[in-house]
Amino acid sequence: MAAFAGTTGPIITSCASCSSHLETYPDLFADDPGWREKARSFRARVREFSSFFLEKTENLKFAAQETARLFYHDPCHLRFTGEGREAPRRLLDLVADCRRFEPDDGPHCCGQGGLFHLGYPDLADQIFATACESALATGPDIVVTTCSGCLMQWQTGLAARHAPVRAVHLAVFMASCLVPDSGERSRFFSF
Repeated sequence: MAAFAGTTGPIITSCASCSSHLETYPDLFADDPGWREKARSFRARVREFSSFFLEKTENLKFAAQETARLFYHDPCHLRFTGEGREAPRRLLDLVADCRRFEPDDGPHCCGQGGLFHLGYPDLADQIFATACESALATGPDIVVTTCSGCLMQWQTGLAARHAPVRAVHLAVFMASCLVPDSGERSRFFSF
């Protein structure tokens, strides 16, 4: 909090788990009135990438570099918040030539869970197997998520299964789909 004390504007996080934790700062300092107020001010500035970026897309156009079948994975830390479920989907729906798929039975935890996967690797892999099976049943080219922990779980899990599917962060995917003013698709961020 001290590093941001002399600044103004939003504090943008690229990870759903990180923003979820930063939003709890007022609770961490509940017994210290001075720090509690600083934590409340800090928390009011914290924004998760997808909800922040969605507000900035009015004059932007997005198109997949090739027709994409995309599976969106809800990070647990984001899907249980107010706008957590909608902002990433609304961003993905802005991308032309992209079809978004989700499991019929709703979102699944990927098993990463902070440090859970380190303490209970076998159980974490069983949880991931269920999520992965559900995702692969939709026939995706790409799995997109907004949590760095989930992203590592998907990248590792898909590679271990030799699945011909990439896992990328929503910010990277959106950057790769940004259509420059010239009308050409962005090649700078291709993955």
